[in-house]
Amino acid sequence: VRINKRVIAIAVCKPEPTLFFFSHSGSRVIPPIVMESPVGFMEIDEKDNLLVITAFAEVYVWNVQHMKTIIKSSLVSLLDDNPPFSIDHAEIKENGMPLVLRSDQQAFLYHKGLKSWTLVGDSESQKKLPAPLLFEEPALISLKEKSMSFSSALIA
Repeated sequence: VRINKRVIAIAVCKPEPTLFFFSHSGSRVIPPIVMESPVGFMEIDEKDNLLVITAFAEVYVWNVQHMKTIIKSSLVSLLDDNPPFSIDHAEIKENGMPLVLRSDQQAFLYHKGLKSWTLVGDSESQKKLPAPLLFEEPALISLKEKSMSFSSALIA
């Protein structure tokens, strides 16, 4: 369950994974969305953008108010390595794009124009950059301080 000022989003797993959306008065905001796999993580921002990451590493961002898909992507390429990685944290940025922090502390931001995940920070590459190029995006600082984990839902 995730709640903002206008929307209550509820994920249900049985009989099939489904998302339900209600107003605070109890009326249905949009029709239920049947998912391909169970929801592992869900967040809604104040602009009614809902980020969903499924147990099969599918990523969706919908604008609930406008009933519009913003992103449909996958994290499989970010997780499928030796050893396999997990996602320690995810959040929606102000521009509506998802940011994920992988278990090795690499942070990836979805770039809508490129339709790809872009590496926006990792502890090793930042140490190797010349001083003028070093940066610590505020979002990455907040991610490092958070301990929220849903990695067990993403590793089947």
